Amino acid sequence: MPKNRFSPIEVQQFLKGMSYPASKEDLVNHARRNRASDGIISMLNGMRTSSFNGPTDVNDALSD
Repeated sequence: MPKNRFSPIEVQQFLKGMSYPASKEDLVNHARRNRASDGIISMLNGMRTSSFNGPTDVNDALSD
């Protein structure tokens, strides 16, 4: 998978209103409902972490 092409701010725009804790599947579904691009969906699906307690956890997982 290519290195992160989107900034954490761009990704978080599509996760606005997300309730935590959340699973990776929850994040992907929420981002899809918010009309995230295929690239952002792919990045979320590619994260190694499967459970998130907040936006900081998502940003940390995306930077791995």
